[in-house]
Amino acid sequence: MLNYAETIVIKKDEMFAFEYLLKEFMVNVLRLAPKSIKINGIASECKFVNIKVTVHNPNNDFYFRLGYFDETSTIKEIIVARLGFKTPKKGFGTKLLKELCVFGKKFGYSFLSIECPNKDCQKFMLKLGFKSDQYKIEVQELLLLIDKRISLMN
Repeated sequence: MLNYAETIVIKKDEMFAFEYLLKEFMVNVLRLAPKSIKINGIASECKFVNIKVTVHNPNNDFYFRLGYFDETSTIKEIIVARLGFKTPKKGFGTKLLKELCVFGKKFGYSFLSIECPNKDCQKFMLKLGFKSDQYKIEVQELLLLIDKRISLMN
């Protein structure tokens, strides 16, 4: 269960929805046993909201940050700090990013960023439609690009 502080700007229902999204993805897409999923959330000590969510089991490892990343910002962002799948190149990353975009659209997130992508991740990002020198994209734009990519594959 995530650690929910009463003072955070990101509401409890939003964090519960994010937790549910991750659990559903891991159970229904990755076919993991619910008992193997550990989700931890930590509220930042800063004045601005920065919720860290780490999901880990022996074969898959995810790390996200959600929120407002400076004191004066009114723009919410999802940052993907780490995505690690036991079996890469199976479409799991695309499916998860799509789910993150749907979540982001519902809860008012403007951007999704991928932090410090390695070479393989950069290739993946280019396939999805990220610009070669940018690791940040509007949630709505990425959702449209992913849907377009999926429809071309079918």
